[in-house]
Amino acid sequence: MLRGSSSEFFLGDYLKRSNTPLFGVKIVDLSPLATEEAMRNGSVDAVVVWDPYATRIKERLGNNAMSWPVQGRNDYYFLFITKKEFLRRSPAAAEKVLRALIDAEAYAGTNPEETLKIIEARSKLRPGDAQLLLAKTRLEVRLDQGLLTLMEAEADWMIRNNLTTKTEMPDFLDMIYLKALEAVKPEAVGVIH
Repeated sequence: MLRGSSSEFFLGDYLKRSNTPLFGVKIVDLSPLATEEAMRNGSVDAVVVWDPYATRIKERLGNNAMSWPVQGRNDYYFLFITKKEFLRRSPAAAEKVLRALIDAEAYAGTNPEETLKIIEARSKLRPGDAQLLLAKTRLEVRLDQGLLTLMEAEADWMIRNNLTTKTEMPDFLDMIYLKALEAVKPEAVGVIH
């Protein structure tokens, strides 16, 4: 598992939810690519990793593999991030980017086979990995309360585990620019504000 990453956060959250004491767990810092080899050679007993790595490990181990959803019901989010200065100078540009993403969302929804071909052609994934990832992905431009809740839980975890110099919870709502999404797809804004 990659130390200090969301995989470590989700492991800690899973252990807490399942009443498993952390003192019996030795955490090994591994890149996602290294987890497959570590499981194969037996240098670790378990890994917290996402697809396509998780599926590859399960396929390699066959009947010897067991898996648990350590992420629970939490969604996985990809975020569009920019500087505040850019938004002050070019708010229309943010709207254009979001419109393009919304167009891509619509295209993916009506052309799943072409979308898969595009992702396979542009990514460095192994054959079959794009299809595996798309099967578990909801390509949707949205901003919901679940994201803020998850960000707050991860920030709390980082503060408690001294993974940041911050000692207080940041105001994530202050860091989110709602105007562009409200202008181009208001129904996608589900954040309480």
